[in-house]
Amino acid sequence: MGKYLTLTQDYAQQFKPIIEERTGTNLEEILAKDICTKPNYVDDDYHDTSMLVDHRCPDSIFVNQDIYERDYKSVSAIPIDVAHELSHLVHYRIVDKKSKNRYRKSRSFREGFAEYMAFDHLLDIYDREAFKEAVKTSNRYHWDIFSKKLRHYERGYKFFRKVLGVIGRDKVFEVARSPPISEIEVKIPFLYLLRRYPAQGVRNIPNFFTRNIRNIRPKILKKFHRYAFLDF
Repeated sequence: MGKYLTLTQDYAQQFKPIIEERTGTNLEEILAKDICTKPNYVDDDYHDTSMLVDHRCPDSIFVNQDIYERDYKSVSAIPIDVAHELSHLVHYRIVDKKSKNRYRKSRSFREGFAEYMAFDHLLDIYDREAFKEAVKTSNRYHWDIFSKKLRHYERGYKFFRKVLGVIGRDKVFEVARSPPISEIEVKIPFLYLLRRYPAQGVRNIPNFFTRNIRNIRPKILKKFHRYAFLDF
């Protein structure tokens, strides 16, 4: 086992019982594997992916060792990457069958939950100085520079931060179990709140619209006008 696989394996074993306890979810025994061993692996699909999981292989974290070999700065992010990927495995398990289709359709929602877990909910499991260094040096977390590539991560993370900022951080798994009905709800969390938590959503209308109204494009406003009268 290469050194990056070993690092991944060590962090997975360290974090797994903590994540299981906090989420009430039992995970498989996790084994770190080279990304080339992933079923249906195609190099072009994963050449810029450092780490990933697949719900069809719930006992595996697939690691692109070439990325960590090429970019020494990314090595400091391995603990955060592991927490992110383990959170994906948790997320798939806690979403019920009726909501699985909506879960699969929104990559932003999936990545947002994993980001929120890795950056907020599990923040205390890292060495703080190492965490600060990883965020500062790794390109993976510079959304402003790599906005197109990482837009799903950024959009989803902001969605969870905004929704939980209204209803409470303790509701993270409640939100995770209830995917949005469309990507518009991720882009405009206020719509998600109106549907799922109408009382809190209505109370926070001034807060959301004073910050976001200038950023809402006309086509989204048009959809929002129709959306408001639908019964979900």
